[in-house]
Amino acid sequence: MSSKQLTILATILLVLAGLVYFKNSGNAPPSIEDEVELVTLLPDGIGKADITKLKLSNGGAPDDVVELTRDSDDPDVWRITSLFDAPAKTDTIETYVGKIVGLKGEPRSRNQDDAGLANYNLTPEKAFHVAGFKQGDTEPAFNILVGKSPDASQVFMRPEGGKDVLVFDVDLRQEAGVFADGDPSAAPEHGHWLDKSIAAIEMESIDSLRLETSEKNIVFEKVEKAVEPEAPDEGEPEDDPTESPEPAVEYEWQLKDGGPGGKFKQAGLDNWLRAFGSVNATDVVDPSTPADWGLEEPAFKLVVGVSDQDEDVVIEAGRPDMEGEAYARLAGNDGVVYTVAKYNFERVFPKGTDLFDLPTLTVATETINRIELRQSEGNVVLDKVGEDWAVTEPVLDLNVQASAAGGIAAALATWRASDYADGGVDAGFAGSGRSVTFSTTDGERHTVALGNDSMGVEGAYAKLDDSADVLVMSQSDIGRVFKAPKDFYELTVLDVFDDEIQSIQVDRPEDGFELARNGEGWTIDYGAGPKPAVNSMANDLALAIADFQATDILMGVASLAGIPTATITTTMNEGTEHRFAFRAVPDDDSRFEFAYSGKALVFGASGDDVNELLPSSDSLRAPEPEEPVAEDTPMDEVAPDVAATTESPASAEADTPVEPDAADSPESDDAEPASTEDTAEPSADAAASGTNSESDPEASTPTVQP
Repeated sequence: MSSKQLTILATILLVLAGLVYFKNSGNAPPSIEDEVELVTLLPDGIGKADITKLKLSNGGAPDDVVELTRDSDDPDVWRITSLFDAPAKTDTIETYVGKIVGLKGEPRSRNQDDAGLANYNLTPEKAFHVAGFKQGDTEPAFNILVGKSPDASQVFMRPEGGKDVLVFDVDLRQEAGVFADGDPSAAPEHGHWLDKSIAAIEMESIDSLRLETSEKNIVFEKVEKAVEPEAPDEGEPEDDPTESPEPAVEYEWQLKDGGPGGKFKQAGLDNWLRAFGSVNATDVVDPSTPADWGLEEPAFKLVVGVSDQDEDVVIEAGRPDMEGEAYARLAGNDGVVYTVAKYNFERVFPKGTDLFDLPTLTVATETINRIELRQSEGNVVLDKVGEDWAVTEPVLDLNVQASAAGGIAAALATWRASDYADGGVDAGFAGSGRSVTFSTTDGERHTVALGNDSMGVEGAYAKLDDSADVLVMSQSDIGRVFKAPKDFYELTVLDVFDDEIQSIQVDRPEDGFELARNGEGWTIDYGAGPKPAVNSMANDLALAIADFQATDILMGVASLAGIPTATITTTMNEGTEHRFAFRAVPDDDSRFEFAYSGKALVFGASGDDVNELLPSSDSLRAPEPEEPVAEDTPMDEVAPDVAATTESPASAEADTPVEPDAADSPESDDAEPASTEDTAEPSADAAASGTNSESDPEASTPTVQP
């Protein structure tokens, strides 16, 4: 082939290649969205910055709405406007909004009617709703309905008004903290969005702390520490002052004001400083009612000086219930009131014992030989006789609970004050009359006197011996030491076993009866002669009487006032009788007073415990036995109630009662068997022994022959 022919052939190939290129350039490969028909849920043109409000709710609870709003002055800040305008976790919301904007899914089912949408939980009543708003709009720019989640990676959704069911890999319901798939009443919770951080201050940046409470003030400051220059070793030349480096600056904490005297605990102060690294709340409450939270005149105030901030961090707190949660707010934080758990509160507002060494008792427990309690509940004097404790005041005809005295001795031997108060606080020692004094075999004698309840911690103001210091005894220590007289005696009234009780007689105006043992069973007499009793209930009553305990002792009261509501007399195997007389406390259904034969005492008891001892006679009666019907008695002469309540073994498995005419004609095609629900009551023997036809196959009821 000549060179001219090759040139012509090459030109033709180039032209063909160009034609192919231009043809294919107009048919680019389809995108993945076009390939699988991916669709979005938002109208065109809506970006993250356009969404300024979200409303979240579930179809079954439309009034339980979480509303999140972007701050108009600071677009980077979100608030929970449905929760007292509380601060929200901005990062969490921004992530959520980003997922909404980026949603792309594929159709699962087209053009569904209401019944079809209901199958996917995508009707308005069943779906989870995510409504988004633009700035200033009152109507949502979009409302996404979230339905069922067939598996962990898929969820059905649709836009409001749309009929197509779309499937996505992002579950906006779970992302909002609602995990009850398919429960339309599971409302979203504010806590998922709430920013619970009250303060987060680095320990190293704090340079002062000022604590002000109703009973004490403390001020700590971080100051520059004087550092002595190191002396050169012998033989070494001294450094040229003109060339010496600047000495290192060190700091130390000093107590500038307050305190009970003496040094503070550096470790305790360090723990206090570390607590500000994460001061967290559990919830927020209505800021418009500060009196409810103890914030009308806050009893606690904390001022934290921070080196890299122009203003101090000021935390005010109230604690209406010393045993429960506290409430706190930050000065200048738009009045948000936080709920603070007891543990976190006490980290930020520490007790005196956390920062200082407070007075303590240190004696050997085994050397304590006398304890005297003075209190409004009744004075108690305990003396140790050998290795055992005796109650010498009050002396009661009851068994002594020796462990109670031992517990007081152990608590006093190592008692330490939990807090203190500055001078001038109203301690109330003069009018309290509550004190404990103990002596030891070594000749020591100490007294702890209590006053008013502390305004700072759980407990009461305390004075040790003759000291003028106002201390605080914790509530837990008060409970261990100041016990009522009843706590030193056993309150189980009868010291018997239930199987020793032979008879129980209940006397009361409306429903008296007597239970008596009859071999292995019981009989009951309610005025018509002995009848079989329900054995299990009679045994339970005997056990309840044997285990019965008082809840209190009415000190100084020797006899029951007024007419008894009821009496119970028990007779034992050997013939001994024990008698209880009960009287309901007027205007208080939860309490009874009772006297016990042989004891010149009156006790208190709970209403529930006493009512357990006084069942109705009806509940103790065994069912009356059925009288058998003679075999030659025609069915039409059998009394209707007998015919309706007796059955043959064959008919016991049927579903419907036997009609009288059907029973007369057993060969009739229309006859129907009797219902198992209409069974005869147990016989007298079965009732007395606690058995029936259901539990004992041989204790069957008589059958009626046609």
